[in-house]
Amino acid sequence: MSKVQSEVPDDLIYHYTDQSGLVGIIERREIWATNVSFLNDTSEVSHGVNYLGDHKGELLNALIESRALDSRFSKSYGAVLEYLISKAEERYLLKDPREYLFVSSFFDSSALRRAKGRRVDAGDVLEQWRAYSKGGVGYSIGFDRSVLESQVAKEAGTHFYSYCGGCIYSEDEKAAEAKGILELLKPACDIAMRIAYKDWAQDPQGATHADGQTALPTENSERPRTGGTPKDREAIFDALQYYWGRKMISASLMKNEAFASEHEWRIVRLAFTGSGPVRFRAVKDGILPYSAVSIADDKVSEHLAPGVIRRIVIGPTGTAPRGKLEREARSVKMLLEHHGVEIRSDNNQSGVTIECSTLPC
Repeated sequence: MSKVQSEVPDDLIYHYTDQSGLVGIIERREIWATNVSFLNDTSEVSHGVNYLGDHKGELLNALIESRALDSRFSKSYGAVLEYLISKAEERYLLKDPREYLFVSSFFDSSALRRAKGRRVDAGDVLEQWRAYSKGGVGYSIGFDRSVLESQVAKEAGTHFYSYCGGCIYSEDEKAAEAKGILELLKPACDIAMRIAYKDWAQDPQGATHADGQTALPTENSERPRTGGTPKDREAIFDALQYYWGRKMISASLMKNEAFASEHEWRIVRLAFTGSGPVRFRAVKDGILPYSAVSIADDKVSEHLAPGVIRRIVIGPTGTAPRGKLEREARSVKMLLEHHGVEIRSDNNQSGVTIECSTLPC
């Protein structure tokens, strides 16, 4: 056991759960992303949305300055950006974001290691056991980051969008992310400016209006002129859709810096009721909407994707009799083998490692 344990990768993404969660993930070959209204702290999403709103002005100015526009023209460019943002909100802010945002949380071992400056076992952390295991029994599932990212990347459709990544805590990281979101509007803004100003593509610093006059920040240039080809309009709408989706995804990853010690990594999904990915289940305090992220093998749908789970830790164990720990480990082994998952051993280095927590209750 010690030899196998020492060789476990220290760059796994851990999901702490109870008995039902472990069995559900293995048997259904999917991870459930919970509707954000049912998160422990529902203010988490509003924190990101508020941050993006509070810093919009300074970020817009920085984006305009990065284009090195003529001072006479920068006001018009800024007005176009403002107009596109308002159109995105008008087009996509039709529902409360809490109705279409779904999140699944993990514990990022690499982020924990960077914070501590040394190797730390993120799959056996007492605070995580206390938060996520029920009745003193819990399971920590170690997912291979790259395999899980590939699975999430495959999850795309007309009515939903999936993304995964580490949560954003510091002000510098939030500012960089917010800047990147606004930059997604640059292609749409360029199209709108090309429609309104005939030589925009050739000389944006000295562009002239479509009627031949030099572009100045006048009342008529405060918003882009209507027109353009159907392809232009489609490209603008696609950019607005991508911008809005990225904005809501990023808002779901932004957290108050006070929570940085959580080292959280998330799968975030945008999905709307009426689409297949949104499901419902009864819980003790109501009806919980969730969305399932598949981790099934593309070739054999009855099996898990090869290598997606690398390790399972059973805990906390405390003073439990040795026989009980062995029984739990044996049950997990039987569960995995029943669903075609290989177990790691000295003779099989590609299987899943099964361990018991060494921490007290």
